[in-house]
Amino acid sequence: MLGYEYYRQKQDKLLIGLMCGTSADGVDVALAKISGFGFDSQVELIDYLEYPLPDLLREEIFKSFDIASSDVWQISQLNFALGDIFAQATLTMLKKAKLKPEAITAIGSHGQTVHHIPNQTAFAQGRFNSTLQLGSAAVIAELAQINVVSDFRSRDMAVQGQGAPLVPYVDLLLFRKKDKTRILQNIGGIANFTLLPAGQVEYNEILACDSGPGNMIMDAIANQTLGLAYDPEGQEAAKGKIDQDLLKILLADEYFDLTPPKSTGRERYGLAYAQKLIELASEKGLKPQDMLATANELTARTIVKHYEDWVFPKYKVDEIIVSGGGLHNKTLINRLKELCPEALTWLNLEDLNILPDAKEALAFAILANETLCYSPNNLPAATGGTKPVVLGSITYK
Repeated sequence: MLGYEYYRQKQDKLLIGLMCGTSADGVDVALAKISGFGFDSQVELIDYLEYPLPDLLREEIFKSFDIASSDVWQISQLNFALGDIFAQATLTMLKKAKLKPEAITAIGSHGQTVHHIPNQTAFAQGRFNSTLQLGSAAVIAELAQINVVSDFRSRDMAVQGQGAPLVPYVDLLLFRKKDKTRILQNIGGIANFTLLPAGQVEYNEILACDSGPGNMIMDAIANQTLGLAYDPEGQEAAKGKIDQDLLKILLADEYFDLTPPKSTGRERYGLAYAQKLIELASEKGLKPQDMLATANELTARTIVKHYEDWVFPKYKVDEIIVSGGGLHNKTLINRLKELCPEALTWLNLEDLNILPDAKEALAFAILANETLCYSPNNLPAATGGTKPVVLGSITYK
């Protein structure tokens, strides 16, 4: 086994990042070339692919999200089934890039989050927070014959952090600018942002958190009412009318007023939340398009509320750089621009030569490199942890 000094000195390491997000629509696979670590990191995205999940496996993933439909047998099986799929996704990337396993330094696998409890809750003899990502690293390492770095969130929780968000550390490494204050806005199932003030940014100056729902509620409404996997480009939402009374009820959620650092997920804004919204909307006689318009406005308003509460009063923001699936929702993006100051420049990661859909998978390749180099790779200012720590566990092939 090679020590961290070897990885710190090794140039042009090839790493693969794996990410399966809250929508569970497939495995994002990023192949990156990385030299250095920390602020000296040099990163190049070499290739990217999306590996689809079989329908039956996706059904099992969604069962695991619900305490009523999951059990220990199902969770145990799903952990190994996901490990197999992550390995197949990796092997597909190797074939596409015409590489052999020995060319890859390591895989950084986020895994599939099935449950996340960010705040300490009474349990047994004490109070604990916890998280669970499935996708057996042992299965991935054996089938792909590549070392695997996984279980990134637990170490931050061990120092009283929330285990999320983790990508802000990568935002700091890749996107800080001496002459520009930037917001990195990701809109996945959950919306989250990272503020990078202009100048020589220190770790403790970063502001980052989950602002609340991103696409998750809209996707659930589109599926439950229109039989769609999602609302393409926000077209159905654009046909609807926002119900201001329902929106007022939704905006009263206490999460939106909590002070960062904070994180959330499917446990709060998942299927049960969407079904309750649909019930309230149906009682009011709203059409599916009206529900989507209202949910779309909820995402936009809560994102901008966080800017107004925590960013704009203190910083003059130059650029907002958008990534995640929500980037493709034109109705949402246009609404965000309407709610923000006109002087802002809006970009997406393609403007910075990074595929927007590849960002999170790329992030876990970078985080894995930091782990191998024994470099602390959480941001306590973002997660609430008491100190910087090295995230991730290494499983050798």
